Amino acid sequence: LETLTSPRACAAMLCSDMQELWIARSNGEAAGLAAVSFQRAGGEGAAVDSVGAGVSIAPLAVLEKIYVRPRFHGSGVADALMAHAIAMCRDRGCETLDLLVWGRNSRALAFYKRWGFIRVGQTNVSWLGAVFCDRRLRLEIADLPPPRVDAIEVDS
Repeated sequence: LETLTSPRACAAMLCSDMQELWIARSNGEAAGLAAVSFQRAGGEGAAVDSVGAGVSIAPLAVLEKIYVRPRFHGSGVADALMAHAIAMCRDRGCETLDLLVWGRNSRALAFYKRWGFIRVGQTNVSWLGAVFCDRRLRLEIADLPPPRVDAIEVDS
């Protein structure tokens, strides 16, 4: 976790009202993190009312990061982080949660599929001279029942 995100990036997230970062702890030990960015209603990419000719009705939420330390894989940490992220998005009035994931990350794709995310597009990302195809996924959270996840603490 210490090397996943630079101290400057973490500080910027923690000081912004448009981004949130959460740390999951298992028996007091940092086990994973999740970060979501939010865009105010009316901003580019916000959900729009199909009847209201572009009148924004909900802010947009994007899952920027979800990471679990390898030794905690399969322990429920990722589920606890996702449940917390969804709850925080709902609290802000978001109806969907979007993310980008590398198209060859089968473990992550299976996790997101289990949560109900659907593919809504793709983006090609250039990095160090290589091009990667990221899938754009979306979860409709407005009508989801609250998920039940126990035994993992998530710090806001």
